[in-house]
Amino acid sequence: EVCFRCNINRPLTKAFTVYAGMQFADKPVSSLRFFLNGDLVWPSETPSELGLKDDDTIECMVEPSG
Repeated sequence: EVCFRCNINRPLTKAFTVYAGMQFADKPVSSLRFFLNGDLVWPSETPSELGLKDDDTIECMVEPSG
């Protein structure tokens, strides 16, 4: 588990990129998909737009290739 502190009005792009580099260094961030409560989260979205609260979890999955 990795925790990030983010500005609620800034896109999640940087957090997603940093996370990808830490956990999936061999994969481009574009091959990862991020989900909040089963719904796809785009890097351009902000915590405010998503209604994120402290301790909410965004899950990450590698997009299947093929």
